[in-house]
Amino acid sequence: MRYTQAIMRSPRNKSDKSRYWLRLQKLLAHPALPSQSAIARDLGTDQGFVSHAANGNLDRITDRVRRLRSYATKQIKAYRDRDPAIADAHVSPPRSSPSSSSPGPGDAAIEACRRYVSDGYDPMVLVDQVGILRRAQNAARSEPIRT
Repeated sequence: MRYTQAIMRSPRNKSDKSRYWLRLQKLLAHPALPSQSAIARDLGTDQGFVSHAANGNLDRITDRVRRLRSYATKQIKAYRDRDPAIADAHVSPPRSSPSSSSPGPGDAAIEACRRYVSDGYDPMVLVDQVGILRRAQNAARSEPIRT
């Protein structure tokens, strides 16, 4: 009986518990996090546990669940601290340059983003995808060139 009480100690009531699980699911769906396998490896647990947590299929808040939530929160905070421009969900207006009369590739990209948003699509998808592209390009830069 002591074991069950220790597991269910936090949060106290059912609505707090459901909010806890919903928040954990949102955290685990964030694009800043690595794959479930990488999360499991970092935490020293199995990938199935991470998958169950991401799908909301867990019942008890154990130490493993708390460690998972703490890990996800820290990873997302580090991601936002590294690149605050991605954390902000807005597209800045194109910069006008008096010395340049022809639009550059940056201007074309911003205009494409503006059209995407004006067509009624979700701007947060763009923010998430830019973050994914940035991580992929940073990973590609850090890899040694193979000949």
